[in-house]
Parts: sequence; structure tokens; C-alpha cells
Amino acid sequence: MPREITIDGLFIDDRNVTKDYQGPFLFTDANGPGAGGATRPFPYWLTEQVTLRNVTTTSGKTMRTSPDAEFAARVRVVEAK
Repeated sequence: MPREITIDGLFIDDRNVTKDYQGPFLFTDANGPGAGGATRPFPYWLTEQVTLRNVTTTSGKTMRTSPDAEFAARVRVVEAK
């Protein structure tokens, strides 16, 4: 993964979601079921920082980093104006 990612001008239409929906994720669980639980055949370097600018959702929910708390704690998310 790149060291830094900038997302600018993203609109997410998330109006048709379940009642327990808490907002969209930037990353899936990199080591969990979404990754197949398999060892990667290549090195995986975690992104250090994601900058969000003009990111909106229909639901009004904010972006979340990852369902994996350890993974999420290692990535810095910055809201830029």
C-alpha cells in the first residue's frame, strides 16, 4: 500500500443500508475473512495516513478506518478542509 492516501471529492450513496449500519469503512479487515485468512505471497505495508477532503455520504455517517481495531489504530485518518 502507499504510505499516504488522499481522497478528495468522494460521494458515497449509502441510503439503502441496514438499521445497524454505522458508516462506510476505508479498509476491510486486512488479516481477516475478507483477506481469506491466507498468507500473502508478497510483503504488505500498511498505509500510514489517509487524508479525507470533501468526503460525503447520503446517510450522514462518517468514514471509519477498519472493522479490525488493531489495524484501525495503526492508520492515521486526517479530515482536511
